[in-house]
Amino acid sequence: MDMARIKYDAFRVTEGTDLTRGYTGKGVVVGICDIGFDPLHPSFRSADGKSRISKLIQYKESAGVRLEMNSEDEYERWITDNVEEYHATHVAGILAGSYFDNGYQGIATDAEMVVSTSELTDVGLLAGVEDIIEYAKSVGKPAVVNLSMGSYNGPHDGTSLFSQYLDMLGEEAIICLSAGNEGKSTISLPFDFSYNKLSIKSRIGNTSWNLQDLYGMTDVWCADDSRICIRPFIFDEYTKTEVLSFPELSPENEELTAFTSAATADFPNAMIIPEMAKYLKGHFLVYGGLDPNVEVNRRYRLNLEYDLLCPTISPGGPWGRYTLAFEVSGDEGTHIDIYADGQYSRLMGYYNEPIPGSSASLSDIACGNNIISVGMYGNRFDYPLIDGTKGFSGFEPNMIIPHSSYGTLIDGRVMPLTVAPGYLIVSGMSSPYLEKHAWMRDECSAMAKVDGSDAYWVTKGGTSMSCPYVAGFLATWLEADPTLTVDKVKDIILRTNMHDYPEPDNPRHGRGWFNPYAGLLQVLEGAGVDNVYGDVNSCRISYDRNNSRARIECADDTEVVWNLVSAAGIHLKSGNSTGSAEVSLSDFPSGLFILKATVKKSAPKSLRILK
Repeated sequence: MDMARIKYDAFRVTEGTDLTRGYTGKGVVVGICDIGFDPLHPSFRSADGKSRISKLIQYKESAGVRLEMNSEDEYERWITDNVEEYHATHVAGILAGSYFDNGYQGIATDAEMVVSTSELTDVGLLAGVEDIIEYAKSVGKPAVVNLSMGSYNGPHDGTSLFSQYLDMLGEEAIICLSAGNEGKSTISLPFDFSYNKLSIKSRIGNTSWNLQDLYGMTDVWCADDSRICIRPFIFDEYTKTEVLSFPELSPENEELTAFTSAATADFPNAMIIPEMAKYLKGHFLVYGGLDPNVEVNRRYRLNLEYDLLCPTISPGGPWGRYTLAFEVSGDEGTHIDIYADGQYSRLMGYYNEPIPGSSASLSDIACGNNIISVGMYGNRFDYPLIDGTKGFSGFEPNMIIPHSSYGTLIDGRVMPLTVAPGYLIVSGMSSPYLEKHAWMRDECSAMAKVDGSDAYWVTKGGTSMSCPYVAGFLATWLEADPTLTVDKVKDIILRTNMHDYPEPDNPRHGRGWFNPYAGLLQVLEGAGVDNVYGDVNSCRISYDRNNSRARIECADDTEVVWNLVSAAGIHLKSGNSTGSAEVSLSDFPSGLFILKATVKKSAPKSLRILK
């Protein structure tokens, strides 16, 4: 956070540089839906030592349990939701962490906090978003919700049930989602069937790269309701040949076909293929048809799920010899998109076939119309370690990170909506996690003794970190104008996104880089807030929006020298006067301008102007 706050002068928002005051999320509710939260970390206490967490909810979906807490005594008894996770603590620290002594504080340090933890199922996440919105309504405050989550299967057009529901909730709160960290992974493969190529083949690998265990899902989506077929087969990685083929299928109405290497009670009606056990043990499933949301997207899809083990090691190396592959066939002119889940499995190329890549690597749940999708760029080259040495990110700062997910959706939307610093960020670390994983202390970046206990901060990177950075600053925008809607927020983001980055043609940039300060100025302008910065020796600067002119008001005998420059620092005009002066901006296009007036025997006074 020490480095991330300086990007595009973001610190000006919270410190109030050239503003009437700083904006820190006061009067706004910020929330996260996540896993691995430490409510007792000093990042979540106010200056008087009290907890800033107004409500804490835990969902245990598999057990049908919901716990609700709203007092520090309850937080102390609860301790954490999961000692094997720390993600929520780090994310919440970026969003709103308020421990200032080491420079790693978050953004919305005066916002009210609501935290929901869960097992990260659809129902757990959506219920958490509802909890945050419900609380914000109960106290009459606007809300910002952060979801540093990702899921890579699905239609990628905003029509999944999750996305539709989130879009409804997005009308009641500003919701930010991570774009995803698969921008360098082979998890997507678009293809158009033509008269001379009516099928495509691909292999499936695991993300641990050993090809010995294969678990996960791959789905295939048509651009419309055209029917396609899938033929699974087993591929020999050593001889590069097909060794066992399965029937070609084109399911309808969620019809499911299971293939197993041996009889199993899990799938009593499965097709048992004893020969399959020579290569892969376990099962895989094929199902699909017109998407259940057919009235929304009218798209045909196929799903391939697998849970397989390869017992044979390849002579060519320490990896499994056999893997699952598939061939998809369709009519000329049909477009398909193939997606692997990314978390457990990936796509691998096939000889003389199109190569899978990351061109549609955006998280499916970040494709809604009423959400803010966030990618990441690098904000530091090295980072501190607790022993006084440094670690290194592997990437130069101010460069797009190749792992940042992106994509152009079927409706033409370029994603992500904005890109923010996220690699790397120093933020809070869960103490319960460290108690279970003591070795991790050596990887932390800072430690402080607070109220007799050791608290730690750790460095992590990803769109999970850039997302709460944006969410935190959006809370400051809502502080300035609580009436902001998601459409207005998206419009301001797009109008103030920066485009002065290297590799401008890299699609990972999405719609541009986030500029929190310029965005806040737009919010203040739209809310009718005058950018007037007080009196200096009886001199006042103001801006007349209707007539596109600035006015410097001084006593009649006061000498004034003024300069007008663009946001890039280019000199536009200057002048001097005795007494008041007017500076017209009507000859310039819309944009951000800086007017500096120096009054004799006083410090310079400046005004940021958006016209």
